[in-house]
Amino acid sequence: MRRLLFPLLALCLLGTGCAGFLNKSFQDSLPEQSGTVALPGIEKGAVIRRDAMGIPFISAENEYDLCFAKGYADAADRLSQMLGQALAAQGRLAEMAGPEALGLDLFMRTINLKGRADKAYADSSADLKKVLDAYAKGVNAYIWTHRDHMPFDLALSGYKPDPWRPQDSFYIFSLLDMGLSMNMCQELGYLTVAKRVGPEKAVWLTPIYPDEPICFSEAKKISAKELAALPGDLSGLSGFFAGFSALSAAAVPASNNWAVSGTNTVSGAALLANDTHLPISMPSLWTLVHMRCKGFYDAAGISLPGVPGVVAGTNGRVAWGMTMVMSDNQDIFLEQLKMMDGKLHYLHEGRWCPTAERPEKFDSSDGKSVIKVVHETVHGPLINDALAYGVSHPLMPDAVDLPFGLALAWDQAEKDMTFDGFLDIARAENMAQARAAMAKIRGMGLNMLYADRDHIAWQVTGVYPVRKAGRGLLPSPGWSGEYDWQGQLDFSSLPHAEDPETGYLATANNRTVPADFPHILSSSWFAPDRVNRIVRLLSAEQKKDAKACFTMQYDQVSPRVEKVKRVLFNSECTDEIVRIINTWPNPAWRKQAREASIILRRMDGNLSADSLDAAVFESFLNTVTLNLFGDELGPLDGPVWKAFVNMEAVSYGATEDHICVRGDESPFWDDTATKQKEKKAEILAKSLADCIAYLEQKLGKDRRDWTWGKLHKYSFETETSKMGDSLQFFKRMGLRAISGYLNAGPFPAGGDHSTINVSGYLLGRDFATWYIPEMRMVVDFGQEEPLYLMNSTGQSGNPASPHYRDGIFTWLSGDYNHMPFAPAAVEKKYANVLTLEPKY
Repeated sequence: MRRLLFPLLALCLLGTGCAGFLNKSFQDSLPEQSGTVALPGIEKGAVIRRDAMGIPFISAENEYDLCFAKGYADAADRLSQMLGQALAAQGRLAEMAGPEALGLDLFMRTINLKGRADKAYADSSADLKKVLDAYAKGVNAYIWTHRDHMPFDLALSGYKPDPWRPQDSFYIFSLLDMGLSMNMCQELGYLTVAKRVGPEKAVWLTPIYPDEPICFSEAKKISAKELAALPGDLSGLSGFFAGFSALSAAAVPASNNWAVSGTNTVSGAALLANDTHLPISMPSLWTLVHMRCKGFYDAAGISLPGVPGVVAGTNGRVAWGMTMVMSDNQDIFLEQLKMMDGKLHYLHEGRWCPTAERPEKFDSSDGKSVIKVVHETVHGPLINDALAYGVSHPLMPDAVDLPFGLALAWDQAEKDMTFDGFLDIARAENMAQARAAMAKIRGMGLNMLYADRDHIAWQVTGVYPVRKAGRGLLPSPGWSGEYDWQGQLDFSSLPHAEDPETGYLATANNRTVPADFPHILSSSWFAPDRVNRIVRLLSAEQKKDAKACFTMQYDQVSPRVEKVKRVLFNSECTDEIVRIINTWPNPAWRKQAREASIILRRMDGNLSADSLDAAVFESFLNTVTLNLFGDELGPLDGPVWKAFVNMEAVSYGATEDHICVRGDESPFWDDTATKQKEKKAEILAKSLADCIAYLEQKLGKDRRDWTWGKLHKYSFETETSKMGDSLQFFKRMGLRAISGYLNAGPFPAGGDHSTINVSGYLLGRDFATWYIPEMRMVVDFGQEEPLYLMNSTGQSGNPASPHYRDGIFTWLSGDYNHMPFAPAAVEKKYANVLTLEPKY
């Protein structure tokens, strides 16, 4: 296959039927969809049925064969994704991707994600280990029987995969866990900004929630004098958040879910809805599946390739879905370091202690090896070497050599049976069994909503540290011991609710507990806009059904619009904004500001892709961000600005907080380029004019061409494509030549990060969508067949497959897959039948 590469690229560069040629060349890499396959390792056999979109219904007579068949089906659909994620989690990606990935591998080995996964595997039950063993044998059966017909990317790389092991499923699961623990990124971004403007000012960029004051006590942990005294440049930290999200595919303010009791539904039976928000990718993180084995397992829903079972879905009796708690179980500790007697030491509670050392050997596909020693303090591993090495990924920071230690503290349950918990939920007969299963989910901080026909409930899962002092929002000095951890919250302390009087439950990464809740679950909640919109729709008098949930999941009305309008047109700033605009000597500026005011005043909050008003509103938010923070944190292509933009992306942000909550007391309401000190009204007035000027520059002067979807787009790209600019010249050129074969889009996008139908972008950078609802699910127990699902891309990760892109178009159009449980309906829907039988 590798011999095809150069003629293939030459053909593509000449523009002569690239996609068709590639499809034809790699047809033999597509798995069988029907017929009979004899396989060693399977016991009695299994059946994999597929529907018109390639979604599998897997059935077997025993649990071993069911899990074996799931492994075989996952490998057929997403082998490249599975191998890449398992290697990345272990810090071995360079073995497949080459030396460009060595920096990424060093980071993963440093934080020891593999060690965390290995511990969780050791903690898991014998029952789960049998499931994983059967699954691994199914994956290996596919790899062996298709070893000469690998998917496009594996064939060209020449990588020969090792046999899949049960632990590999845990490695993939651990990546998801890593993405759900995301406060580290904000802390590193804060260090970069605070080095520029000082901690007392930088803390204004880390608001916790609209009704909570700025947390100045956190900024005082590291004084301005101490921070300024640190030599060197912290700029290399600026891209860390984006790189972290690229690694974990989950470090975003992810997801909506709601459950409605029968008193508020059309049928009188409960319903549950869920959509998980992840970085837009090709393929998506998820696949869809139904697995059935009488007496063992019968569940349908969302699955993670490389992992047996259903992660979110229903078994016909109980349904469940999840969102991020935004849990803060990570802290960055600054360490004072010194070499003594040839060994690295760190200061802790008045004593110089030697670091623990962990040697790691890294192999690359070019045959070279690198040996690095990871150092650990009492707080965790020092990530300095990983940052100093640099990572060849456009979303990772440049190499940075820090003059002090950065230790990552990351809590882990004493006995982590999270994987067991998800297996048990899918087999739960009732709500009590479902909650008992959730008690095992200590490795992931989730808002789990679950329901049966008659009840709805909410349970927070995960592990949360108890700190001696501070709340972990910002980095802590490690040398004093004052901010060390002293235990974990017990499961009984985590929030839980059942059948509330309101008749509904909803979460959207918002603060789900009162401000005075006695325990710290997070300091990085996402803004309440999405959950407020969900609650408003659920509180309406009309009773709900599945169709109402479909409409809600595609809702693009932003509550933030009304909050901003209130400030502009009905606040103490209003008259002052008008007065300032009227005093401008330039008539063009006055005209632009007044035009923006007219458009924003009439706006109804709908951020549809074809809306002029939405384009003006989002342009206004962007220009406020630039005018408010750009003078102190710029230049806009510099590391400090990048750090700020990344901090804005993962929680309730400073732009919204400054517009809607804070007054002139914030030190950022000033243009440092002028002699006089500006106030809030002056910055807002200037931004009204600037947003019109920006749209004229981007979209032209004809207002008929101004739509939000022309600025804001969906582009589905592979992870390899995203790394293109970091590759060597010939690799980069080749990748660009085949980008049309690998990627899809762009497509006009509506909404933003404040709408239920999320299409998040990086405020202050550009309007390109970077995270979306990668799946949508509705379970309506009032229907004979309750489950509706969709994925954001196709079932297959192989670009030669007809099921590589087809899911994108159903996702764009809102066409849900109705996944039945009744045998006759299953047989009708899943018409392509592949039988796996034993090979003796």
